[in-house]
Amino acid sequence: GIYVAGLAGGPANNSVISNNLVRTYCSAASSSCYGITLQNNANWNNITGNYVNVSGTTTNNGIYLAGTNLLSVDSNLIDSNAIQSLGIVGAGGANNYGIYITSNSSRNTVTWNNITTNGTSGNHGIYLNGPALNTATNNNSISNNIVQTYGNVSNNSVTNYGIYIWNQANQNNITYNNVSAYGTT
Repeated sequence: GIYVAGLAGGPANNSVISNNLVRTYCSAASSSCYGITLQNNANWNNITGNYVNVSGTTTNNGIYLAGTNLLSVDSNLIDSNAIQSLGIVGAGGANNYGIYITSNSSRNTVTWNNITTNGTSGNHGIYLNGPALNTATNNNSISNNIVQTYGNVSNNSVTNYGIYIWNQANQNNITYNNVSAYGTT
């Protein structure tokens, strides 16, 4: 995949990631799989017009934004991307995220993306999670996206969410999205 990360005193700012074909496959030995990552002090970047396909046994992330309590990931644009996050059913296939925004990632704009997730369980089109008070994920704008999440019916997939906002994710603006979630319950 594509990985952009900064450090304290060494940011990774103002990059353009545009019109790329990103395919990431993770084998059974891998615990997490990433398409495009912005991490730790990566701000004002544009992720635009990319095709991202991520598939693996578990924890597949199409586009992943994550900071720490001291290093934020702020004011990035995620626009007009086609994202597929697919779990391999015979090998587990759980925890598939189209766009995952977590840990002190705020004021980001996610718009006009086409997102599909599919696997055995834990399929989330867009997931906002601030895991603790000092790493809240706030004031993001999520608009005009097409989100489809599918669970594998034969494996009793029960956690399929189009847009999931959880734990210290405050004052986010979610508007004009087309969201469909399919599964057994």
